[in-house]
Amino acid sequence: MSGGRPHRHRIAGTRGVHVWEGSGAVRRFGDDVKRHCVANHTQPGDEIVCDKTAHIYRYEGGGYAALCGASVALVDGESGLMTPEQVRKAVRKAEGSGSHYPNGSLVCVENTSNLGGGSCYDQETFDEIAKVAASLGCATHIDGARVFNAAVATGVDVARMCEHYDSVSICFSKGLGAPVGSVLVGSSAFIARAHRWRKMFGGGWRQAGVLAAACLHALDHHVDRLEEDHERAHQIALMLNALPEFTVDLDTVQTNMVYAKTTRPAAEVVKHYGENGIDMFDLSENRIRVVVHLHITDEDVAKFTEVSQRLFG
Repeated sequence: MSGGRPHRHRIAGTRGVHVWEGSGAVRRFGDDVKRHCVANHTQPGDEIVCDKTAHIYRYEGGGYAALCGASVALVDGESGLMTPEQVRKAVRKAEGSGSHYPNGSLVCVENTSNLGGGSCYDQETFDEIAKVAASLGCATHIDGARVFNAAVATGVDVARMCEHYDSVSICFSKGLGAPVGSVLVGSSAFIARAHRWRKMFGGGWRQAGVLAAACLHALDHHVDRLEEDHERAHQIALMLNALPEFTVDLDTVQTNMVYAKTTRPAAEVVKHYGENGIDMFDLSENRIRVVVHLHITDEDVAKFTEVSQRLFG
């Protein structure tokens, strides 16, 4: 709350997190970050544009509506990825509509896309979306919970990736392996306003430096090794796709997640794996998600392969 913690200051300028000549603010959770971000970028009655699978729409309890008074315009992207033209068509402006439309003021992109299977934007498309949004008077935010996975997969530096966007949120407890913690990055003026929103939403706290230290360790030691997670995920995808129980769209397996369709109820599949010491999610009646992270080893992949072939081969 006092802003005087050295670890918190360092984190905004480390390993590509220093995206602009700006600042970063450590938060406890990614949902906290995005609430502060939406409040910062919008006014009550405004509209957010995002993909229909976006985390901000699907899994954050409608916080953008309840806390910020914003509505959402959904885009039917491919594997969670929008096109510039889809964004252009989705933005509605109150001006000129006789006040019938909400005012489109924020475009949110998710990179990588969770429900898209860990898919990544190519940089040309990513840049063009930001330019389209700016031309329509919209701010832009990157839900970068796994942005370092995207950077490693595409070979594009995080600072370059985010160059044309107004803000980005980054989670350190997913692929980067920190115990907890997220950061919101933007211009100094943006972060100053976000600091105010954090206080009003009840998110102010004095102990952020402890988490910032863990996040710094993750940035220093756990970025380059993300490629290992991606390779293991690809091995798992190929293995599952070869079994009659599963179907995997291999084109979407670009980072550390594998989504597989199942022939039997997904809950049953998850139960069988759980009985063999393997955890995963059933996201729908016939869809599972497998995630590779810092603590998954080659031995774990070998065990997963053995169990899969024994149960479903």
